[in-house]
Amino acid sequence: MTRDRIDAAALNEAVIRADAHHLPFASGAFHLVVALGLLPWARSMPSVMAELARVTRMGGWVLVSFDNSFRLFRWLDPKLTPVAQPLRRKVGTILGRKGGGNRLVSPRAARATVESAGLQVLRTTSVGFGPPTFLARPVGPESVALRIDAALSRLAETRDPWLSRLGSHYIVLARR
Repeated sequence: MTRDRIDAAALNEAVIRADAHHLPFASGAFHLVVALGLLPWARSMPSVMAELARVTRMGGWVLVSFDNSFRLFRWLDPKLTPVAQPLRRKVGTILGRKGGGNRLVSPRAARATVESAGLQVLRTTSVGFGPPTFLARPVGPESVALRIDAALSRLAETRDPWLSRLGSHYIVLARR
């Protein structure tokens, strides 16, 4: 789909599929590296972060996202709350389930991952709040979830710095 859109726009760009742990680019190849939605699924976040830093030239920018372990509705949903994590893990072990999927990290851990790659964190924020859930199921129709998300986002941006840490995704802008 990306190639089709590039062709339709008559852009002279390449689409390359690669392992983010071993990028096929020269060191310092890019002024800007954007990795939104990638790190939570990586086998090793520090390894991928190091690769992103490697392909960014000195003075260049890196914009990355992490899935925030402090997301608001995770704390409010009895099935998802971190307080119940040890019990869920024990039940999963008994039932023979294996963990997997995307990993949630705290803003502090996200910042440390970026800094450990030799990047200077310039700005951070969290974005997105919805959808609200109860027992891991949506509370209402999508239209209601979108209104709640928009209202919480406005509050976080304008009035409440504490709320701004509780978005679903933690975004970091860094410089090499």
